[in-house]
Amino acid sequence: MNWKVQYLMGECDTLGKEMTQLTEDKFLSVLGLSIHKQVNLSSQVIMIQTIITSMTKQIRMKS
Repeated sequence: MNWKVQYLMGECDTLGKEMTQLTEDKFLSVLGLSIHKQVNLSSQVIMIQTIITSMTKQIRMKS
């Protein structure tokens, strides 16, 4: 596995960990979104984590 793939995998893992630690308010400010409180943020966090997981799997398959 080359260093670029290892670096990207590390970045994806770090981003995934950071996403799980964010509070709802930090989540909004990090993404620069102005979402009303009625919106279910947990489903959006899950969606983003799913994307990150998918990206990580694709990177691992290519290596």
